[in-house]
Amino acid sequence: MESASTTPYANIATIVKTQGLKGEVVVKSTTGLPFALPVGSTVFFTPPSLRGVRSAKITGVSGIDYSAAVTFDAIVDIDGAKQLVGKTILARRIDIPESPFDPEVLVGREVVCVERGRLGTIVDILFSRANDVWVVQGRFGEVMIPVIDDVVLDVPEDSEQPISVRLLEGLIDSEAEEIDTTEGEIR
Repeated sequence: MESASTTPYANIATIVKTQGLKGEVVVKSTTGLPFALPVGSTVFFTPPSLRGVRSAKITGVSGIDYSAAVTFDAIVDIDGAKQLVGKTILARRIDIPESPFDPEVLVGREVVCVERGRLGTIVDILFSRANDVWVVQGRFGEVMIPVIDDVVLDVPEDSEQPISVRLLEGLIDSEAEEIDTTEGEIR
């Protein structure tokens, strides 16, 4: 028997309801990450219908959260969409984009800015199709750091080493005062 990591398909979402009259459906991610399959990806519906659509290509995705509104090339009206409600969406593992960083390894890591010094530690990660965002809690309160090449300079493999970033203008107010995290007061 194949393990989940060696099977060629992954269960990525469940279709929870129809939306509109042109075949759009709302899907809920089952991966613990937001729905992130790109337009053009082929997906498979399970359990397959005897008379309905068994697979389709994604033609549109709106919403970047754990629920998204999705359209498929083979579903063009509400009747087709109704047949999919309750079905599970499978995708080929090779079609599923991977985050470049493992969330379990990042949460708790220290983040240091080359201009401002220690910022704090990553307490959460927000996932989106554009880029992930690290939520860092520390001396400036909560700082949202976009995970893009212009900002993230170095993520050492050694989890004891801090992650190095260069903050873009506006991520921390230039007049921002440091928050004393030991007393919860502004210094």
